[in-house]
Amino acid sequence: MISMREEGRRRREADPWPTLEAAIREATTVAEHARAFYGDSLKSVWLYGSRARQDNAPDSDLDVLLVREPPEGLDATKEKRDLFDGSFQNMLEEKMRNISMWPWPIQVKSSRPEQLETWDTMFFLSVREDAIRIL
Repeated sequence: MISMREEGRRRREADPWPTLEAAIREATTVAEHARAFYGDSLKSVWLYGSRARQDNAPDSDLDVLLVREPPEGLDATKEKRDLFDGSFQNMLEEKMRNISMWPWPIQVKSSRPEQLETWDTMFFLSVREDAIRIL
């Protein structure tokens, strides 16, 4: 029997997506679930961050950006809640628990198309420079 400390060390040393192709395959699975969950409001899906740049550590998470239009007629507060609501992440975690190669280092963020295209924050500048379009 191995200790919890040893189990943690083994997990940190194992890379769930050792190649860019493996990261893209996992991001594609996320994209397929997002399409089923959000339907036509999902405009694109991007792999970004260290996995897309290929400068990741073995324990780096998989960063996925969902670009989608919120439902019509939402006020600003409800739109923000819709974009950052965790229901998709919770559903995804449940569906992928048995098929993902890692317990859960997949980070999913949402934005509107105009945010990705025009906002000049460090986050969106980085995504526009390094991200790989999945869908």
